[in-house]
Amino acid sequence: MGRHQYLERLALGRSPFEDLEPEEAPTETNDENAPPNQQNGDVYQQQYDRKGRPVNPATEKQNQDLRDAQNAVLAVVGVVESKEQRTQLKYRQIAEARAGVLNHEQIRGDVLESTSVSVYEMVMLFPATLLARIQAGTVDFSTPFAQLLATELGKIITGGWGSILAVLFPGRVAQLLCYAVEWMIYDRIEDVRDRVDAAIGKRFRKPFHERAGGSDRQQSPQQKRAHVTAGICKEIACIAVDAILLPLKYYGWAQTLGLAPAWPLFPPWRALLPGGSTSIHNYLWTPLIPHPYIRHLVSPATLLLCWTFVNRHDQQHDPPAAQLTAYTHPHVNKIPQFPQDPFAHFWHTLTLFRRSAIHWLGYGIQRRWYGGTEVADHVELCLRQLEDNRPITEPNPTVREHRWRSTSLALLPPSYLAGCIDGFFRRLFLLPLENAMLRAITSSYLASSFPKTALITSAVANYLRPGGGFAGFGSWTADRNYMSKLGLGLALFCAAETSLFFALSGLVRWNGVRHFGWIDPAEFGKVGRMGNFQYRRTGPAEREEEGGGERAIIHHEDLVGLPGMRER
Repeated sequence: MGRHQYLERLALGRSPFEDLEPEEAPTETNDENAPPNQQNGDVYQQQYDRKGRPVNPATEKQNQDLRDAQNAVLAVVGVVESKEQRTQLKYRQIAEARAGVLNHEQIRGDVLESTSVSVYEMVMLFPATLLARIQAGTVDFSTPFAQLLATELGKIITGGWGSILAVLFPGRVAQLLCYAVEWMIYDRIEDVRDRVDAAIGKRFRKPFHERAGGSDRQQSPQQKRAHVTAGICKEIACIAVDAILLPLKYYGWAQTLGLAPAWPLFPPWRALLPGGSTSIHNYLWTPLIPHPYIRHLVSPATLLLCWTFVNRHDQQHDPPAAQLTAYTHPHVNKIPQFPQDPFAHFWHTLTLFRRSAIHWLGYGIQRRWYGGTEVADHVELCLRQLEDNRPITEPNPTVREHRWRSTSLALLPPSYLAGCIDGFFRRLFLLPLENAMLRAITSSYLASSFPKTALITSAVANYLRPGGGFAGFGSWTADRNYMSKLGLGLALFCAAETSLFFALSGLVRWNGVRHFGWIDPAEFGKVGRMGNFQYRRTGPAEREEEGGGERAIIHHEDLVGLPGMRER
């Protein structure tokens, strides 16, 4: 105990060269540090440890306090650091590095998503144009499909800019102009609709004591009628915009079908105005079937308006005019009954097919059971959250908690695949309407006085009846050739989408493994890096051998299905 005061002054920050201060002599009343038996007047009893060495609890406590004080001073100076502080600092640095990696991964996913949309539109121009011409019947159905495809591709390779414009980009400039104008006007209409809904909510808001349970979600009958009226006005305004742009869309589709020349890009401005002898409106509203009751229902303008109306709502992932009804998306884990809700039953069936296709290709999670409850499909939940912009499942406390990698880069391949599957079913569902619209445009344009291409003028008489009306093939062989070409056109379209999907999937996997530390299933057990910190890559079997626990959750990552999608 000779160095007691020296250590005390060193721990408290005093200089060991200062003069010692005499301690006060203990008095009879100053017995706070005495053992309890001495405070009560009893005889002191010596205590011993396990090895038989004499110990004094008061001295041991005082020594521990001195050591803690000295370590605290040294930690403040920076000479040493505590184990808890070192572990906390390490985990904080790992978390910051992981957050930075996920941020860069999100940015890379957004860039690839924007690029993939542009590449998709460019690559799918030729299959979409060829399929539209097959639907309209403006190709030679007696020619084999391979020869027809080689002829169209030969125009691109051997032809000049005019051939490339006529084969790849026919009518696209006029259609893009229509889309740009519609997007700007629709955005303003939607803004006005939101303001009207907000004003209606303030006008018909119930007092707080009249709300059921204090909730403001229950609307009064007047408020519901006002919302429906606002929705009807919005649809009428959008249809009016579509009707104004009908001549330009009509001419763009005529160029796409190979009826009108690819140059000039736009029709004469007098043809866009109603009332003139050369106006497109003279042929837009011409009935194709001379029936007194349905003649105006099968005109090119009516069919084109219906097709535009359905496609506008399809881009919003809603059925047509869904906001005017009480329609809600069906739950992902509940099967709606067909008699009560046929559309929801059909939608849920397509959703199950989409999920099965995603799982068959290896995306998503494996089916496992935790706590007696099956883990939901993470990819499907994320896609539905993106579509509906709302959570569709509530957290289940009985299911073991998992962390998922839900960055845009990780979800890009399954999102693209889900969009292709939905687009394929949408195309099949709208195929009769689209066929009728394209054939109506073709029939009316052939009967018009507008300039036509030389190929259509010489060859279209074999397939379409001039003077209006739908085309009649007249024989089973012609009908069979038409259906065969239509099926091959759809197959070519799907093959192009499939090729883009595998290219996109390989690019995403390469970026994830190379730059963001995703785990390749063939590399389980190897050492990788995340930021500037190493981590072990272990599979599910190795984790089970180690017993799981908090240590495995912190240090180990796991991949099931999509590389880097699941992390623990």
